[in-house]
Amino acid sequence: MRILGILTCLIVARGVMATTIFAPDASIVPFDEFVEVLAQNDVVYLGEIHTSQEIHQAQLETIKRLETRRPLIVAMEMFQTPYQRFLDAYTQGALSESELLEATEYKKRWGYNPEFYLPILRFAKDHGIRLWATQIPTELVQQVQSAGIGNVQSPYLPNPPILPSKSYVDKLEEVYQGHPRMGSFEEFLDVQLGWDNGTALALLEALRAHPKALVVVLIGQGHVQEGLGVPQILKALAPWVSQTVCVPVFDPSELKPGDDFGILIQGEEWNGGIG
Repeated sequence: MRILGILTCLIVARGVMATTIFAPDASIVPFDEFVEVLAQNDVVYLGEIHTSQEIHQAQLETIKRLETRRPLIVAMEMFQTPYQRFLDAYTQGALSESELLEATEYKKRWGYNPEFYLPILRFAKDHGIRLWATQIPTELVQQVQSAGIGNVQSPYLPNPPILPSKSYVDKLEEVYQGHPRMGSFEEFLDVQLGWDNGTALALLEALRAHPKALVVVLIGQGHVQEGLGVPQILKALAPWVSQTVCVPVFDPSELKPGDDFGILIQGEEWNGGIG
């Protein structure tokens, strides 16, 4: 049965990977049943704390389970959209891991330890899963920050861009208050909207290119929490898309209205912010 709308699940981080799945009322959902629910959607967001090894292990385990049920696309915030051809070359065996990282300017444009993501890249390559770049180029981010999201046109952004809901603006303002060196709030908001609009457009293009595939998205949690950000924009661009949102939390008590699952694992603490 098709699941419509936005379905939200959460990854709880505090230690080693576990497969205990919680519903909002704290009842346990079997992991296979949980994966079956994910597999009925068009897009699954596996939100992350970028530096949490435990989160990346959870992402890989979920991808492995889903791969047995549906054709997959693994969409990655870690790679910028102009470098898609290098991801394709890697999965086709034409580039090594080191050549991929160099060709995509990974260190300059993302920078987090690639060891977090290499197991996922290897699994995708070994199982014929296409990798999909979702991040807008750094140069475009700089244009958006300088001129404002409404004054920049690019093939990597919807035209016109989707503007944020009040709830998302309020949420971002809370994040901004904890990071006073980010410049003005207006610039901060424009950059987030640039990232989120560009990601949503990239995901829509992936769905159009591979209409039978389930798109699994690796992305910082702040871009998808509570179904805001990218999921909200994608829904505006393509109301027919069904989505599941998974983000890291520290305790099942953090589940909020609209959150459908909690995946209880243990891991590193989060210092706040978007990712």
